[in-house]
Parts: sequence; structure tokens; C-alpha cells
Amino acid sequence: MNDCLAQLARSKLQSWRQGADFNRKLHGCCDVVLLSERLQQLRLDLDYVRVCCPSTYQELERTCASCKLQRLCAQDLARGDVESGMRSYCPNGPTMDAMVVNRVL
Repeated sequence: MNDCLAQLARSKLQSWRQGADFNRKLHGCCDVVLLSERLQQLRLDLDYVRVCCPSTYQELERTCASCKLQRLCAQDLARGDVESGMRSYCPNGPTMDAMVVNRVL
């Protein structure tokens, strides 16, 4: 019985560790990872945005950090479906769309 409980506890801990809260505590901000992935899938260079458009990057980062749909974003990006978020829920969508359309970056 104790082995079953220990195994269940390890399993719960593992799934918790894989969640966004753990990643945020461990790595700083999972939202930065999501922002980076979304920019990459849009073929925009994160480092270029960060260096050449620092205020835009900071606003993208701040908006991403406050987004309540990070789990949905992570799922979409894992499937390679960047467009779904851009059209429906991503608060950074309009800014990123403008960067893609203008191909400033």
C-alpha cells in the first residue's frame, strides 16, 4: 500500500513539475519561452526584436506574462499551430501581425 501511495505521489510531482507553474519558478518565465516560440513560428527573430525594438519587445513580454491562456498557447504552439492564437486569443497578435506584414524584422 505504501509503495502505491509513493508511486502516486511521484507521479503527481512529475506532472506538477511539467506544468507552467513549475517551469516559471525554475526557469524564470515560461511566457518568455512561449513568446520566443510564437515569434520563431512566425519567422521573426527574437534577438533582433529584443535589440532593435526594445520597447516593442518589452511590451510583448509584459503582455505575454499577464496572459491567462498560456496553457492553450503552449498546446497550439506544440502542434505548430501559430495561426490559431493569432486569430483568436493572443493579445500580442496584432503587434506580431504588424511585424510580419511589414517584415521590418
